[in-house]
Amino acid sequence: MKTRCLLLFLVSCLLVACNIKPQADVAREPLMEVEGQFLYKDELAPIIPEGTTPEDSAVLADAFIRKWATNILLYETAKRNIANEDEIDAMVEEYRKTLTIHYYQQRLVAQRLAEPTDAEVEAFYEQHEGLFPLHENVLRGVFLKVPNGAPKIERVRKTIKDLDDDADLQALEEYSVRHAAVYDYFPDKWVYFSDLICRMPTPDADQARFLENASFYETSDSTYTYFLKVTDYRLVGMAAPLDFVQEKIRTILSNRRKLEYLQQFEVSLYDDAVTNGQITFYNSLQEKKSLKSYFE
Repeated sequence: MKTRCLLLFLVSCLLVACNIKPQADVAREPLMEVEGQFLYKDELAPIIPEGTTPEDSAVLADAFIRKWATNILLYETAKRNIANEDEIDAMVEEYRKTLTIHYYQQRLVAQRLAEPTDAEVEAFYEQHEGLFPLHENVLRGVFLKVPNGAPKIERVRKTIKDLDDDADLQALEEYSVRHAAVYDYFPDKWVYFSDLICRMPTPDADQARFLENASFYETSDSTYTYFLKVTDYRLVGMAAPLDFVQEKIRTILSNRRKLEYLQQFEVSLYDDAVTNGQITFYNSLQEKKSLKSYFE
């Protein structure tokens, strides 16, 4: 009799527990509940950019709510219909292991490896510059755009054409501040010719031919006069200047250094574990000189 009463009591408790509805956080304002999970008003606010109209806010909020609820419903439906959760658990554990190893390796690299120096980058470039061909024409120089009718155009023409000292540069800069619509001084920086050519009329559609024959170029339209001084150039197919590829080279050297370091670290980790007895070999494997002889 007592056993029967106890059984009925336990069944009643189980039924009551199954019917207990999850409770929302009393300190927050709930908007909806799906499968025992609550969406609160304070979670909705961050997705609405400041200044959004009420109509657009409603559209964004509806999309967020539907996505939030659908994800929960999909997950709960999937859990109820997956026959073998052990496979999922194994995948999660494998991912966790991989992620943990990756995080540890990244910390090791950050703590123990220095970034490639400028000298190392330059040395790699000198040895392998053929690996970095240009895909666009580039140049160095000076570009000036002044309104037609600006004063002292003849002096500006001579200054920019013969530009070779600090006094000329200072005079050109002072003039440009007062009269130029555009003034770009880039003798120490490579720029794409395509970015520059769209800012002025040019008579030659062949960029390579233009650069090869125009150390100084002047033209005008109905509004402006344009001056271009080309101090250096590189054409498509030539080796890209170091300035253009130094970050790419730095990445190549960093990745190579990381790979070598991690490979050496793994070898040392294994060898130390064998020496310290952290790895135990069973059967006759420890007596064999190689795995090849073990399988013979």
